[in-house]
Amino acid sequence: MAAEAEVALQQQKLSDLTVVATRDGVLDTLPYNLGERVPLNGIVAVIQASRIPYARVYVPSTHRVNMVPGKTVTVHVDGVDAPFDGTVRWVATEPSFTPYYALTEEDRSRLMYLAEIDLTDNAASLPSGIPAQVDLVEQADD
Repeated sequence: MAAEAEVALQQQKLSDLTVVATRDGVLDTLPYNLGERVPLNGIVAVIQASRIPYARVYVPSTHRVNMVPGKTVTVHVDGVDAPFDGTVRWVATEPSFTPYYALTEEDRSRLMYLAEIDLTDNAASLPSGIPAQVDLVEQADD
């Protein structure tokens, strides 16, 4: 009975220390080596999710009002001639890089908001981490 209890205890410890990804993907990086202590809330693995890529861009405050979830935008990817269509998934409500309080009008114009834009199915073969640019000004039809 003692041996069975020890097996049950070790199985519980293994279960408690097992990390399971929340989605399918490819393991990209393991920041820690075997035996190293991971800090509280530390990243133990970086996984490239196997789903359609998205662009993470910074939107200037002058264009923030028009950048809303659901909006369709044109995304240009370095090294690819044809642009991709994208749909704004999310835009931060707080600016990045610059504090939002006690700013002059000129300072406010330099605020940047992080946004994520989902790309269409034809972008599925793009690798992660490549530079991209989004057209913020809509083109007028000729």
